[in-house]
Amino acid sequence: MQDVRPLCGLLNRGNDCYVNAAIQCLAHTPALLSHFLQPTSHKNGPVTASWVKTLEELCAHPRGSGAVNPCPVREAVAARASQFCGSGPGDPGEFLACVLWELHSEMHAPTSPWNFPPELASGRDAWTNYTSANKTIVSDNFFALMQVDSCCETCQHTSRTFEEFVTLNAHFHSSTRADINSLEAAIEAQFAGGQASLFCERCDNITAGQVVKSLARIPPVLVVHLNHRTDDTHGFRLPLTLDLRRQLSQPDYVLGIQDHGYREPEPYHLFAAIIQEAAQHSNHFWALCQVRFGFHCSV
Repeated sequence: MQDVRPLCGLLNRGNDCYVNAAIQCLAHTPALLSHFLQPTSHKNGPVTASWVKTLEELCAHPRGSGAVNPCPVREAVAARASQFCGSGPGDPGEFLACVLWELHSEMHAPTSPWNFPPELASGRDAWTNYTSANKTIVSDNFFALMQVDSCCETCQHTSRTFEEFVTLNAHFHSSTRADINSLEAAIEAQFAGGQASLFCERCDNITAGQVVKSLARIPPVLVVHLNHRTDDTHGFRLPLTLDLRRQLSQPDYVLGIQDHGYREPEPYHLFAAIIQEAAQHSNHFWALCQVRFGFHCSV
């Protein structure tokens, strides 16, 4: 199949670099690209329509030439999320997640709010129940499922809840060397469990309890936010693989996206990253995206 991923830039009007970096990473996601370039893809919503138009323009330019205006995507998203209004700087990870959520919501258009039923016992049941009303190309490829098991220390009542999310956060100390070992350790720390305040249905009150988090579903495409600031740029090593199998609540499966079957999860391989260059009075973001012949810088 011909590689149609764009090698074209986006116009920067001054503070659009965070928008451009997020768009480039999503534009280089093969599943999203192939779906939204199909003539039959859903284009009725304002975010979806602007996203499809921008993708088409990016792929229509000869490789390495010209630049595309990102304003239609930014304006459509800003109409739903006021933090992106105006011409000020922003967070590319937050913008990327917002684009995904808006694409998802426009594609499935729920008739009423949906929550995970409390009687669901396994991640497999929870995800099957969720996709029965919320299945889209975005949820198939980007949505992870968090499982939270809690136990009240007062009455020993146990409960289990589930929550979908699109971004996994990893926090580094500024002195920590950012490599694959420290990344996996930072993510694993979020699932260590411990004491927390929680609402106990049996006590009908806020009580102290034990909480353990695990991943009930990992998606084919994982968005990770690395919160790491350091002046030692030569000591930074961007991890190229990531293994989350130890954090799975049921380590023998991950939900397949084609036949709804279950398969052995595999380590993730990096194909796009947003890099932040911090200066004294400003920040600049740019994207590093994988194409057939390697990685290239997209701005």
